[in-house]
Amino acid sequence: LVIPDQPVIDALYPGRTRHADGALLYDLGPFRLGVDGGRSVDVVSSLDRTWVGPELQIPRFFTDRVALSAGYLEEVGWIHGRSAFLQAVTRPARWLRLIGRVSWTEDVSYALDQQELGGMLSAVADLSDHFGLRLAALYRGVLDVNASSAASTPSGLNAQASLYATF
Repeated sequence: LVIPDQPVIDALYPGRTRHADGALLYDLGPFRLGVDGGRSVDVVSSLDRTWVGPELQIPRFFTDRVALSAGYLEEVGWIHGRSAFLQAVTRPARWLRLIGRVSWTEDVSYALDQQELGGMLSAVADLSDHFGLRLAALYRGVLDVNASSAASTPSGLNAQASLYATF
């Protein structure tokens, strides 16, 4: 059962950056315990950000067709805070992979001090050895809203469908 890579998130202010991240995992019988970490630096402004935290994976949750993982990151730098996630991956058929992920983020930076909840559902169907179809829906919204603020509550929903090919 393949545990997918972390989703790629576009930069808020794209520019020249230096970025490195990695994970170390160790198998402990039915569990896989590890640590994730990384660092990014904006070359122009010299703003930096570092993150590190534990991750627990259960690659075979009662069956070879279900995998669970959970993780936590502590983040420091110009954007600091913390985040956590819980993810389930299942393969009900050889050609179909379903992924569900819930995440929580707390940003504590400058004027921004909020908690957000995110969710992702994805289905990947292998149509042949080299072609497939991917459907995904993502949501992210603010959990704690200052009642005295007249500002709107930011949230977003995104859905996409794509065909892919491997060579």
